[in-house]
Amino acid sequence: MLRFTKLLLKFLNYTSSYIERKHDKNKEQAESQLKFIEVGTNSNIQNCRLEFRSSIEKKYFIVGENALLNGTYIFENEYGKISIGNNTYIAGGLFISIHEIEIGNDVMISWGCTFADHNSHPVNWEERKEDIINRNSGINDGSMDKYKDWSKVISKKILVKDKAWIGFNAIILKGVTIGEGAIVAAGSVVSKDVPDFTMVGGNPAKFIKSCLKEA
Repeated sequence: MLRFTKLLLKFLNYTSSYIERKHDKNKEQAESQLKFIEVGTNSNIQNCRLEFRSSIEKKYFIVGENALLNGTYIFENEYGKISIGNNTYIAGGLFISIHEIEIGNDVMISWGCTFADHNSHPVNWEERKEDIINRNSGINDGSMDKYKDWSKVISKKILVKDKAWIGFNAIILKGVTIGEGAIVAAGSVVSKDVPDFTMVGGNPAKFIKSCLKEA
């Protein structure tokens, strides 16, 4: 019994020490990221994971007022930018930028959504054959994709206008504009613009109906 008690105390001390070290590391990382973000009054981003893979000193992540955000936000190079307006709610998901993702005011985005403002890799095999080697080299140097040639990757801005609602597990691809007050049904893959106040759904997403209130 005495031996068990000693082992338990040793385990508890180790666990407590590990939690403290992890907390200090997370705190240090959060403080180092402050120069890359701008957050408005009453906005909550405490459950967001931000990853700056190649960064210069600028504002990559800009949030308006009264926003409640969750999810993972990855800036794969120094040109990426994600801006989110006032009174917007994001339940979770993945946002990856090398160009720009702009989300307006009063927008609702459900959990599990993915936004990517680029193709990730060149279409031509000869132009992407070094991507894995370069990624591994970057990881070894402490920064994934540090050596990736992004000039060969197609990217276009994503724009989500005010009052839009995007259902869970939707995928929004590069160059897409989601119109004002538009609705994207759950599980949709959106590769083309969505007009204002319309509902779309499916893969690829297609028009379902108007969202305007009938007279």
